[in-house]
Amino acid sequence: MSSEQDLEEERRLMYVAITRAKKNLFVLMCRSRMLYGQTQCYMPSRFMMEINPVHLYKMGTERKQSERVKEETSAPTREDSRKSIQSALSSNFKKTVQKQPIKAGGLAPESIVVGMTVVHDRFGEGKVLKVEPVGGDALVTIDFDGMKKNMLAKAAGLKKA
Repeated sequence: MSSEQDLEEERRLMYVAITRAKKNLFVLMCRSRMLYGQTQCYMPSRFMMEINPVHLYKMGTERKQSERVKEETSAPTREDSRKSIQSALSSNFKKTVQKQPIKAGGLAPESIVVGMTVVHDRFGEGKVLKVEPVGGDALVTIDFDGMKKNMLAKAAGLKKA
């Protein structure tokens, strides 16, 4: 950093990024990577040290070697790493599917079809360009007089024109 002011701006941006998380926050980093044919090494953000360790679950800092790998005295394989990540996620972060109610007076996701004309409270009348089913809802792309918007059908409160 070139100045204390730049450092504080970087800290503020990190704070904003962290506080945007709704339930869980995953902060990822790589220790090294190839960039233009050269290996670049990276350090964790200096601001990670400012977070209370009680709120952190570190993965990958020390890989646990499987018995097979210990016997071979070689580095862990990609498959070993994948298994450790999967077990950590399944044990600590259970998926919860919450049913979102359809906004009052809105169309059900399954009733929206491409080409249909709909009305949105804020954007007015528009034509449905695309409908993609997404976990019990639908991601809908609508053209509102030249302005394309993507929205979830249940939350959008769309009405038939």
